[in-house]
Amino acid sequence: ANSKLSGETYVSSPFEAVKESLVRLLENNLRSFILITILSFSLLFVAVAGIIGVVVANGAVAIFDQNAQFEATDVLLKISGGIALVLLIYGLLSVIITIASNYIFARSQNEQTVSTRESIKRGFRRFWPMVAANVICFFMVLIGLMLFILPGIYLLLRVAYVNAIIANENLGPIDSIKRSFYLTKGNLWEIIGTVCIAGALALLVNIPQFIADIVGSPVLAVFVLILSVFAAFIGAALHSIIFFRYHQSDLQKRTILTRNGTNPLNYIAVLVIFVVFIGAGLVTDYVEDNSANDTTDSTRVINEL
Repeated sequence: ANSKLSGETYVSSPFEAVKESLVRLLENNLRSFILITILSFSLLFVAVAGIIGVVVANGAVAIFDQNAQFEATDVLLKISGGIALVLLIYGLLSVIITIASNYIFARSQNEQTVSTRESIKRGFRRFWPMVAANVICFFMVLIGLMLFILPGIYLLLRVAYVNAIIANENLGPIDSIKRSFYLTKGNLWEIIGTVCIAGALALLVNIPQFIADIVGSPVLAVFVLILSVFAAFIGAALHSIIFFRYHQSDLQKRTILTRNGTNPLNYIAVLVIFVVFIGAGLVTDYVEDNSANDTTDSTRVINEL
């Protein structure tokens, strides 16, 4: 059934949902998405560099400063404290960046444009609700997993929209979780199917990178770097699929869209992710075995010479 307000049709097919979510992201907020993704990667790079700097600086002082008297435990404590501080700062900033990304994803599915600056401001405003909601969800899912795993998986699906709701709406942590339960009711198979297809795509994109890493040829170094950047952007973009589901579930609950049953492709998608996962494992094992055999043969030839 067509949407009376937006002209949309409810999309049950996971393949169509992935396509539509990516199209909306790229059409409405390509620039903001690229900038926020670069900012996210840069933050990670700075954090890694900071950890390396802490280790090197403290280690160098302990080794080369002849006037300093250091115990091994003192050095380890200083390194641990420095790393903890870097990780804390990184964690706090990454929450803000995550909310900003989520806001861009959510607005894209509503076919609205948002600037990077506006999304970051949103990240600061919704920081504490995001932290509180995720802590609550973490313990909910953890308790569910302890109760024979399946309850945890079920709860994970029911809170699938929490991050989208926190970023896009102005609800508190508890109300966001309640709303996620409300919106996911009756839509679990669509969520499962779409996430499985997105996961399979992300895995397929990374297979060439895994193979190149295993082969380890210097000629492939540039190829691996380009492929890694491409895979990272694709992986980030695929996060938008859950926001498309959130958007359509919202319209459905407001009776703007009508859901006419579950597309059978959602059930098949579960098999697809298993097939892709097993296939990827077999391919990487085969390449790794051949690479090991080639190394062994080369070593034997050198020893014979």
